[in-house]
Formats: sequence, C-alpha cells, structure tokens
Amino acid sequence: MRFLLLLIFLSSCGQLKGLTDKIHDPKNKNPRKHNTTDPVFEPYIAEFESYYGNNITDIPINFGTLEGRRVGVCYTWSSGYREIEIDKKQWEKELTEDQKYALIFHELGHCELGRDHKDDIREDTCPNSLMNWTLVRDSCIKIYKKEYFEEMFD
Repeated sequence: MRFLLLLIFLSSCGQLKGLTDKIHDPKNKNPRKHNTTDPVFEPYIAEFESYYGNNITDIPINFGTLEGRRVGVCYTWSSGYREIEIDKKQWEKELTEDQKYALIFHELGHCELGRDHKDDIREDTCPNSLMNWTLVRDSCIKIYKKEYFEEMFD
C-alpha cells in the first residue's frame, strides 16, 4: 500500500509546450495522433465543461504509453493544435475515480485554459491547486475537491 501511495504521489504531469509540427510529419498540417476523443473521457470532459461554462475547443484526449511516471501530457504545437495523452496503464490500475477527474481537469487546465503549474502547498501538505506538478493525492481531493474545481476557473 505504501508503495502504491508513493507511486501515485510521484506521478506527474508532462506538460510540453511549443512543440513544432516537425516532431510529426512536417507535410501534415495536423500533427496530432488522434482527431477525436476516446469516449471513456466524455464524462470527465462534461464535468470540466459544467464548471467552465463553455465547451472545450478541439482538443482530442486519448490513451497512450507515457515515459517515466507521467500520467498525462498536454501537447501544444506552434500551429495551434493541441492534444492530451493519458497513460493507459496508470489510468486503469493506479488512479481513483477522483484522481481521474483531477487529471483531466489538470491537463485541460494546460490545453484549454493555458494554465501553468502552480506548486504552492497548504500547511497540511495538500496542494493549493490541481495545477500542481504532481498528481494530487486522493486524501487531498476528498478534502478540497470543490475548492480545486472552482480554483481552476478563477
């Protein structure tokens, strides 16, 4: 159990900004791997949109295999294209339902809202924001879920 908690605590975001289209096929005007979102993410997107008050723009979210302990990555290209990739193994085996919501909110915070990481913490060691570079612990989400979700859109 301790090992699992350590893994979850050390899981992180892999925010990558300013990628160029040359990373993929330079002749392809759309550098993304996917143009549609995996339906498994629809409820999480709907919850984000309910707090946001708008529909998200064209940002596909799909599973992939990420390096290291990255759980999710928001890819942005200089051409304006954006895409989110979520590590499938960690999503299916290591994240609680609350952490899944927190992860999608976090990555959409980067891709849709243009937010950077916000790494300050509270006295109880819980982050002040879902935009923390590490995946927020389940115990913190249980205490501060409402505040975390509302803070995303301040």
